[in-house]
Amino acid sequence: MPQVGGAPAGIDLPYDRDMRLDRIRKALLELDHDELEILRSSVGPTEVRVLAREWSQALDRATKDAYLALLMDQKVETYPELAPMMIDGLASSTFEIRAYAACSILGDFEIFTQILEGVWPAERLAAALAKLTN
Repeated sequence: MPQVGGAPAGIDLPYDRDMRLDRIRKALLELDHDELEILRSSVGPTEVRVLAREWSQALDRATKDAYLALLMDQKVETYPELAPMMIDGLASSTFEIRAYAACSILGDFEIFTQILEGVWPAERLAAALAKLTN
C-alpha cells in the first residue's frame, strides 16, 4: 500500500491535517492565491471547521476574500459555521467573491456561470439570507 506522510494512502492522520492546515494558513497569510487554488481540493470537514473558527469579521478584505476563494466549494447548508463568512463575502468588491458567496449560501454551484453572465439570483438569495439571519 502506498504511503502518504507515513500513513497508508487514504488515511488522514492528525499530523497530516496539521501540516495541511499550516500550509493553508501560510497561503492565507501571504495571500498566495495560486497555492490556495491548489489547496482547495484538499479541504475537508476538519479544515472547514477550523478555518471557520479562525475567520473573523475584523480581518482585512483581501484576507477575507482569500478565505472565500479557498472555501468556495463548501455549502453553508453543510457547514452552517460558514454563514457569517459567506454573508460577509456578499459585500466584497470582487464580483467573483460575491458570486462564490452566493453559490455557497444557496448551495447551488451550477448558477455560478449565470451570475458571471449578469443573472443575479436576488430573490433566492434574499430568501436564503432571511432563513440564515432569523
